[in-house]
Amino acid sequence: MMKTSKLCVLALFALALLAAATPGRANDLRDFLLSTPDTYGWSPVEGDISYDFFPDGRLHVQGPDGEATMWEGTWKLAGDQVTLKIPALKSNETLTVEQDGDELLLDGKRYKRYAP
Repeated sequence: MMKTSKLCVLALFALALLAAATPGRANDLRDFLLSTPDTYGWSPVEGDISYDFFPDGRLHVQGPDGEATMWEGTWKLAGDQVTLKIPALKSNETLTVEQDGDELLLDGKRYKRYAP
């Protein structure tokens, strides 16, 4: 009985460590999505739709004409999944977020920080 109790304690400890580690990665991804000084969102390496993620959950989406925001929406990160809701486009999609050095991948599509 004593061995079982020790195993249970070790298992609970391991689960607690795993749970504590997961939010840190999510926070790192969340911070990575936000603009850094002198940058304004993310421009695709190929394509013409850019995203700008704001700390309060707002999302600005820029199309091919540049300058002003074309559409506004919201974003929410859960683990490595970001949900983008853009009412004007009737769009609600969930994408996998990855960091590759200084570049962002959304469902494998590569983006770089926009720095005019």
